[in-house]
Amino acid sequence: AVEDSVLESLNTELSQGLLGDDTLHERERASRRIQLILEGLARKLKLTGEVKMFGSFSNGFKTGSSDLDVVFVGQVGQDSVPLLGKFAAAVPECGFENVTKIFQANVPLVKFTDITSCMEVDFCINNELG
Repeated sequence: AVEDSVLESLNTELSQGLLGDDTLHERERASRRIQLILEGLARKLKLTGEVKMFGSFSNGFKTGSSDLDVVFVGQVGQDSVPLLGKFAAAVPECGFENVTKIFQANVPLVKFTDITSCMEVDFCINNELG
């Protein structure tokens, strides 16, 4: 026979694990919604290409605190910074806040937060390695 305290402990751990799964599913839905918003924004900017997720969130190593790494892959010319600037200017109208431009990095990017899910997004152009 298994002691009641052991069963209670297992039930608690299972409940918490299942809640964690719910949170993960919510984050997956949020990441897909964010991807769709950025695809729409790329179309609005008359870009031809694809918005992809990469990094820990897309390769299965996602956790409750993983940020979302997103890249636009397409024909944009040599310098991605002006285009990143256009994305940075447009994302606040699309439900994002805390927009930070990091243009001096090896991989220029824009960081922002999805207001609905509080998920942090790192957005770059033509670099799927981050």
